[in-house]
Amino acid sequence: MNTNIDNKKTKATGSNGQKLPSGITYREDRKAYCVKFTGLDGKRHEKSFKKLSEAKAYQIEVKYKASKGITFFDRKITVNALFEQYYKSFFKIRRPNTLE
Repeated sequence: MNTNIDNKKTKATGSNGQKLPSGITYREDRKAYCVKFTGLDGKRHEKSFKKLSEAKAYQIEVKYKASKGITFFDRKITVNALFEQYYKSFFKIRRPNTLE
């Protein structure tokens, strides 16, 4: 099983036979376009859209955020993990005297 789907050279086709950009596939069972990518954390992510234009816009947003180093928020995050992320980011931006 190939897990690195984004690097395939084959082009998928949409519902009307059109060629799709790399990283976007069409799922017949869902009747939806899926954007697949690997986040900065190394995890695979997938999001589905009914319209191709929405999928392309999301893919552009993902590429922009990745180029700026912005991580995606995991929707299945626990409260403890969220607090740890906040706690680490809070102390990074504070001066030492502020924390006393």
